[in-house]
Amino acid sequence: LWDSWEDDAVIRDVATSRYLDRDRLHYIDFVGETFSVKGPAIVPRPPQGQLVVFAPEGLLPVELVDVTLTDGTARAVTPLTFTEIEVALDTPRATAVQRIADLGPWPERGRIRHAGSADGLVRLLTDLAGAVDGVRLHPLVLDEDLGVLSRLVVPALLRRRVAARPVPGASLRTTLGLPRPASRFQETA
Repeated sequence: LWDSWEDDAVIRDVATSRYLDRDRLHYIDFVGETFSVKGPAIVPRPPQGQLVVFAPEGLLPVELVDVTLTDGTARAVTPLTFTEIEVALDTPRATAVQRIADLGPWPERGRIRHAGSADGLVRLLTDLAGAVDGVRLHPLVLDEDLGVLSRLVVPALLRRRVAARPVPGASLRTTLGLPRPASRFQETA
């Protein structure tokens, strides 16, 4: 669906009153279990070209994945590899261990875990920086851990140049250093 408009489908020729080149629109006739799509999208192709696809290794064919999500530091054959980390941080209210105990069992999902101080998480992320392209953090309790991440972890990572601020207005694809994919309908020269 993202490719149903070629990049140059929009003409905007006021003199001839043409807005679109119909030959550069492509009908997508998809029928799934719960929905169907007929015709091109109602809007032009997005600036990223296609959505950035994150997937655990083996879930999708590698040619469809931009970022492989791993439970360690193993590299994937996709353009980028991110390690998934579950995080429970010490807060002013309670230690991570106390917070975990208060919530009951923390289900095992096969990801790396960090339970403890913000400084410990900064050390872990700094160590991982040379082994993988990024991380995806899963806070134990978003309302509690996000404040610690934003006040203590992110600034320390920025100071160590392990993380970088995104450029305002940049797409996720640009921020990750991924190329904009060509439309599958675009003629190649």
